[in-house]
Amino acid sequence: MFAQPQKPQNVQMALMTRGKGQKPVLKSVHLEVSQSMKDSWGQSAEKSAQERNLVKNITLQMNDRIQNDDSNNDAPFFVSQSTFQQHECQIPTGPRRDHNK
Repeated sequence: MFAQPQKPQNVQMALMTRGKGQKPVLKSVHLEVSQSMKDSWGQSAEKSAQERNLVKNITLQMNDRIQNDDSNNDAPFFVSQSTFQQHECQIPTGPRRDHNK
């Protein structure tokens, strides 16, 4: 009738540490994993997969839009370099005027 609590299972995992010369070293660790921890990991993995799929879909939609714009022969907008060239300016000589008057 009553569900008995499940015994935690031992899971072998790797812990990354830094060894001599700052090189990564993997050490195996045995952990007891309860059902709630497994559920939490599963939910976290599912959420990450959903986020990756969302980013993937957004990227694909953007690529489709770009290809559609290119196929419509829309010429890109170019600004000539002469627009941004600095013109020689002369510094005025003579007494300064007070413009606040």
